[in-house]
Order: sequence, then C-alpha cells, then structure tokens
Amino acid sequence: FLDGAGKYNSSIQRDIDGDPRGTKADVGVDEFRSYANAAGIDSLDHRVLCGGLNSPIAYLRNMGFDTLKSARIALSVRRGSGSWQLHKTIQWTGNLGPHEVESISLDTISVAYNDTYQLRVEIVQVNGKTDSLKAFGMNPWYSPAAKPGMGGTYTVGDSSSDFTDLKSALKELHGRGMCKSVELLLENKTFEGPFHLYEIPGSSLRDSIVIRSRDTTKLATIRRSGKADTVSMAFHLHSARFFTLERLRIVNDSLVSKGKGVHLDGNSAYINIRSCHFHYSHYAQHDYAVGNTENSMLNEIRIENNRITQATGNINGRPKVAIQIRKNSDRNSPYHRNIRISGNYIAPFLAEGIFVENTRNLTVDGNIQIEDRDDYRYTNDFYSLRVWNIRNMAIRNNRWQRSNRQVVDVRYCVGLSEPIDISNNEIVALSSVNNNPAALFINGSNMALRHNTLVVYGDYLASYALGG
Repeated sequence: FLDGAGKYNSSIQRDIDGDPRGTKADVGVDEFRSYANAAGIDSLDHRVLCGGLNSPIAYLRNMGFDTLKSARIALSVRRGSGSWQLHKTIQWTGNLGPHEVESISLDTISVAYNDTYQLRVEIVQVNGKTDSLKAFGMNPWYSPAAKPGMGGTYTVGDSSSDFTDLKSALKELHGRGMCKSVELLLENKTFEGPFHLYEIPGSSLRDSIVIRSRDTTKLATIRRSGKADTVSMAFHLHSARFFTLERLRIVNDSLVSKGKGVHLDGNSAYINIRSCHFHYSHYAQHDYAVGNTENSMLNEIRIENNRITQATGNINGRPKVAIQIRKNSDRNSPYHRNIRISGNYIAPFLAEGIFVENTRNLTVDGNIQIEDRDDYRYTNDFYSLRVWNIRNMAIRNNRWQRSNRQVVDVRYCVGLSEPIDISNNEIVALSSVNNNPAALFINGSNMALRHNTLVVYGDYLASYALGG
C-alpha cells in the first residue's frame, strides 16, 4: 500500500501477512492480486459425520479470474490420532466463472460411531496447473476432528431405551452434534426438568430436532417443581434453532413466582410448540406457559393446538400470561418476525391470554379463551389478546369472553403501511365490578374489520363493543 514511501525499519523482517518483505517498506500489498488458476472449498454439507456410511458433498468455488474447467481433488481421512490416509482422488470437470460455486460428491466414507474422524479436502490441480492460492492458506480445507453425530430416531425413558433419561440424551446430542434430523421419543413417564436446549452443532436448514411422546394416546410428562424465589422452567431454549416440542404434558407445580413452561431466549428461530398440554397447580404463580426474554429476537415461531390449563383453587395462583412474545419498551427496537399462534385452548386464568408486541408478520387464528367469572381483583390490566406495535397482522376465527377493561387490545399500530386484518372473531365483554367492559379497542391504521361478533354486557357509561 505504501509502495516504498513508508519509513523503513530494519528490525521488521516480515509484512503483515507473515511473508518476507522486500527492501521497500510495504504492508503486504503483494497479497492483493488476482490469479488465473485458483480454487477453494467453501464448506462441506456434512459438517458432522454419521456413524455408518456417509456421502459428503463439497462446495467448490472458482477463486481465479479465468473460467474453471477442471480440478483434481484429494479426499483424505484421519481416524483418531492416526496419520492422514488418502481416501480417493476425484476428477472434476465443468465450467465455473469467477466466484461461482458448484457442489461435488466426495465418494462414500464408512465411520464407526465411537471413533473420532477428521476430513481433509485438498485441490491438487486447477485447470491442469498448480493452485495459485495453496501458498496462502486457502487450500486445503479441514473439517473439525469429532465423533460422529446423532441422527435418526432414539427412544428415551427406560432401561431398554437408547437413553434412560432425557438429560443424558440432550447431553449426548449437544456433545456429538447432529449429522441429520433427530427424533427423541419419550416413554410414558415423568421427566424432571429443567431441560436446556441450544443450537446443535452441525444443524442446518435440512436438519431438525423433535422431542415428542412415543405413545400416540398418552403424553409423557415434563415436570418442573423448582424452589421458592428461583426461576423455574421446564424447557429453556438458548438461541436454539429447528426444534419441535410435540405431544408433551408440561407441568409446573412449584411455589415460585417466576415459573415458565417453555422459555425462548436469544435468537431462537424455527421453533414449533404444538399439541402440548401445559398445566399449572392452583398454588403456583407463573410468568407464562410459553414466552421469551424481552431482549431476545425471535423468528419463525409456531405455537399451535396446545391446551393451557390450571387447577382450580387459590386465585393468587394464576399464570401472569399464557403465551407471551415480548420486546423491550423501545418501539423502534428490532422486530420479532413470523410468529403464528393458532388453535390453542387457554383456560380461564383470571389473567392474560396472549400478549405479543414489536413483531412483523403475526397470525393469531382459531384460539379460545372463555372467562365467565366476575372478579374485579385481577382483571384491570389483563386481556384475552394484547397486540402492540405489530406490522402485518391477521387476527381471525378466535373466540374470547371475559370480564375485563378490554378483551382485545390492538395498540401502537398507527402510521404503518402493512395491513391488519381482524375478521370472523367472537369477542364478548362481560360487566365487571368497578370496571367498564369493552370488547375490542383499536389504535392503528390500514385496518380491515370484517364479520366479527362484538358483544358487551354492562350498563356503565364507558362500556363499548368497539372503540379506540
């Protein structure tokens, strides 16, 4: 860069890239040049191998300025602490322009489940010549040394299962990684939480983790009792991706005031929570059945066809919110994206049903919460549905009834170009002691209200079916 104009220092013998420097005071400008014949491996689709046969695919990139027409690629395998063994040399021919990429099959490799393996992919020749980039660390490409990952279906829960308990199965999964999609089938018994889920090494858009009951008619139970004054949760998803929780009974009967069923944290994405039964003891006071940390940023979350119930008894033992997708109070903070809450039955908690804020692309469809108790002590700030600062939203086919200030509260949606569709809902507001019932409160623009049944029972002056 300085091209000799810099101050020479005889004690510096190498430039910034580690190469010997010339007599001129340069800073590695010799690296910034193009080459006619150069190629590299971007990655492998099998970042984690499976036990048994594997057919990894490499992604070859043309890093030169000439068209890449041929390449000779050497695949080597290292097992345990042994030496590298050449597995196969692959001859590729094609027509790749500068910076273009093509996938290449690297033959079949057989690995043992409990051994450690590492792959090396080396481009030996490019267009019949030596690869110009080999001297600069772009070739060869190495995979991490690791044991084969998990893949397929595993049973969990008794002595004849693949894993005796869920914690050991998740520990193995997080430790080994995932070579393909994993399904954990839980026996009909109780598993004591909490269970922590992270993004699994090796996971991709094609691979996912499913945790469900093995029996199609009986639900495995995930129980979290916890201790007083602690945060109690059944599942904690730490920036987890591609997880499905299905056909589980999630019970929280602790005495804590910060209990959670499924807690979403960080940048969790592609999460499905469906056909589960969340149940709470009457003496427990919980934050939510499904919800998130307010500083998290969620994407592609589906909460569908769940039952959220509570044992009758002490009124103080009510979940604060059934389903909560929150964001910090800054309305300009980044949005959650693509949230779907549908087909859920929420029992009469005398508390909030669904609360979503700061979200782009929200669907609330086919949910039911019927509250017919006329109790004023805990209803003033609770709604069946509260949606704040939403862009592109559909509220359809829901049925809500409660004694409340507003049953449905749509707010901070003014001046947004994205549409809001509120249609085919049945919303009933009951008279409440010292409270003015309202079915639907709206504060927004670009809204379409169609075919809704809005009912208010009450003789207070401020009662209304629709207001804003």
